[in-house]
Amino acid sequence: MSDDQEIFDGVPNQHDGKDAAIVAELVSHGKGSLWPYSTLSESQQILRHQVLRMDAYSKLQTQWLGRLEAMVARHWPELTDTLKLSSVTIQSLLATYGSAGRLKPIANRGSASEKHYQDVIANEIVFGIKRN
Repeated sequence: MSDDQEIFDGVPNQHDGKDAAIVAELVSHGKGSLWPYSTLSESQQILRHQVLRMDAYSKLQTQWLGRLEAMVARHWPELTDTLKLSSVTIQSLLATYGSAGRLKPIANRGSASEKHYQDVIANEIVFGIKRN
């Protein structure tokens, strides 16, 4: 089609209006043909829409997890040592406490051991048990 562009009006540039005019010119000379078009059934259209919607949400989730990963790596790097960043446990932990500084006083109520720290996370976040 690039040769036709210059032949059509003597100017070697491309834009939608010129492309449409060239296609119309070719069709008027019998160089075009119709192709069969069939619509999808309603259930197929709904399924296609939902798949596209899920794909869009998946891309958004990936973008936000990347942002969250950067913030966590800077401010709380040990958080992702044992769990994936996309886990509900980490997301609940971040939503509830926000930072390691706000969680450590709670974890240090009984003993300062690493086991106790893990027990606090398991009890308060995974099972939703609040200790007094």
